[in-house]
Amino acid sequence: MIAQADVIANQEALNDKLTARVAELEKALAAQTAARERAEEKAAAAEAPPTLEGKLDGKTSKELHNEVYKLRTTLKAKEEQREFWNIHRN
Repeated sequence: MIAQADVIANQEALNDKLTARVAELEKALAAQTAARERAEEKAAAAEAPPTLEGKLDGKTSKELHNEVYKLRTTLKAKEEQREFWNIHRN
């Protein structure tokens, strides 16, 4: 009888440890999933090209030229950054 009680107690202790470990892993998985989703959202936002919508209203040609220059500079910087990470990722 005593041996059987010891085995049951041991099994219960192991089950409690297993349950705690599963809960710990579920929390870690949820945190990792949330972090991955945030990273994917940031990457998608960084890849979205800037637009000229609403920026043409009442501007002179010099102002428009400056705006285009800024947009090109921004795109070039993003492309260089993307190339840098593609090179270093591999």
